Amino acid sequence: MTATIEDQAQSVLQSAIEHELSKKVKDRDTLFEVLSITVNSCTNRMKTILGYLQREPISPAEGKKEYIRISEMYDELENAAHNLPKPAVPMTEIAPRGFKRTAFGIYRTQDEILNAQQTHLIAYPVDDVDKKILAEALYLKKVYKQTEKENTILCLCSTDHHFSPMRRKSWRGLESRGITDEIKSRFDIICDWPKNIMHFLQKAGIR
Repeated sequence: MTATIEDQAQSVLQSAIEHELSKKVKDRDTLFEVLSITVNSCTNRMKTILGYLQREPISPAEGKKEYIRISEMYDELENAAHNLPKPAVPMTEIAPRGFKRTAFGIYRTQDEILNAQQTHLIAYPVDDVDKKILAEALYLKKVYKQTEKENTILCLCSTDHHFSPMRRKSWRGLESRGITDEIKSRFDIICDWPKNIMHFLQKAGIR
């Protein structure tokens, strides 16, 4: 764990709680009361969990070098995304109002689904904190290879589409992993959803 990841975990905790509670609690007054209790409880539990983890120091100079490499990768992927096929977009535009969302799902081709993670960058560019997290992971991988084992495996658990594959029930088993595969190819870092990383580690005999 790094200080950046710890800060990010704390910052998104409340928004995650709000998102989940709003699905079940519709009354605003009740929501506010339940939210306060839940946030306090989850914050305390988060502090306990973080207390068991080892915070790794990051060299500012080396971290900045890796940040530049990470930024270059995302810039290249975003620029390339503008030239990927997106036929569903113009076809959806001419669909009747109220039918556009359904039409987009119908017209979307398999290529568009497979490219979705990368084209997602156009509307939702990766932010600095995500670049920094990946840069720190890359820095730590180099440190571990030097101090531990040459064949060190580094996994990054995340539900962020800037790291982990995009999956939808409507995609009939397809997934989009252009960014994920590029990170693995360039930096040998495995990014995936927490459950998938857990299964990967279990298969590798790591508990």
